Amino acid sequence: MGNAHSSAIKRAAITGELDLSYSDLKTLPTAIYRLDQLEKLVLAGNQITTIDNDIGKMLRLRVLHLDGNALKDLPRNLSSLAVCLMDLKVSFNQLTRIPSCIFSLNNIVELDLSSNQIQEIPEAIGALSSLKVLRVHGNLLTDLPSTLSDLPIRVLELNKNKFVTLPPVIGQMRYVETLDLSEGILESLDEVVLENLSRLVNLRELNVSSNKICIVPDMLADLFRLRLVDLSDNPVKRFDERARLLPNLRFNWNDWRGE
Repeated sequence: MGNAHSSAIKRAAITGELDLSYSDLKTLPTAIYRLDQLEKLVLAGNQITTIDNDIGKMLRLRVLHLDGNALKDLPRNLSSLAVCLMDLKVSFNQLTRIPSCIFSLNNIVELDLSSNQIQEIPEAIGALSSLKVLRVHGNLLTDLPSTLSDLPIRVLELNKNKFVTLPPVIGQMRYVETLDLSEGILESLDEVVLENLSRLVNLRELNVSSNKICIVPDMLADLFRLRLVDLSDNPVKRFDERARLLPNLRFNWNDWRGE
């Protein structure tokens, strides 16, 4: 362990925060696991492949950032951090599934699993009763579990996934304020889901830009309460007349050659 790392770890014993981002770490120094008063641990941009089960001893951790590493899984003892952990970031790793230990973190408020290779969100995510921000963009998702409707999610980032149509559950997520489904392969805007979205009184932004949407139905006009509906950069061939009058619509009209 280098002198810089040793000094940072010693300071962390006093401050309760440790940031070893971009420090060329392949493994965690064992001294870190002895910081049982640590509240914030940031290890972004390293080459870490595994996290030891001893992470479960750091019971005061409120923030844990592991983004930009080479993790394929997380230790089962991460579930021991359920009392305090509120912010977990594991984006830009090599996860192919959501580690089951995450579903025990019932006080988590912000969860970032973006830019991995995750194909499915299990129904078990419904146990995360405090979750307000879910970032899962840049994965391989094609659908969402119905249990998301039970959660107090305000921000839902689903962009850069494999959704062909709007997942039905998003029309039942009554707390969501910002919904991002941009940069994907969406082919249609399901009218039933749009109708349900129009009833979500908290929804303020819907982003479905840069997809493959060819038809924009009249039902879109019912989203007049939103601050922004972004449909730009889609190959729209038919734009129903009532939908065109939506005051909060963002669309590249200058390039449009449809009907």
